[in-house]
Amino acid sequence: MIDVSELIKDSDFAENYMIHRKKGVWENGRFHLTEEQTIPYIGVIQPASEKELEQLDIGDRQKFVMKFLSAYPNEIFVTQQYGQEEYFSDTIEYLGHFYKVI
Repeated sequence: MIDVSELIKDSDFAENYMIHRKKGVWENGRFHLTEEQTIPYIGVIQPASEKELEQLDIGDRQKFVMKFLSAYPNEIFVTQQYGQEEYFSDTIEYLGHFYKVI
């Protein structure tokens, strides 16, 4: 088997982007921000495939959906994933556009 994990960090394929992380608490159905972080990241970025777009509910369908491949995917948070109730889904900033992690 060929190990391609180094390609994710290779400067010929990988690009820099920023992860914006929000931490807070839910009170009365609203999210109250207590802390915000900006984390520099590197990885391979490509448009989402047709198959990946089909997995979304019609209400969540977006015109511009990107796929961000990273060496450490478990460090990117989705709301209430991995028992992290105090974290809201990360937002990725790439070339001036913001993408919600789903």
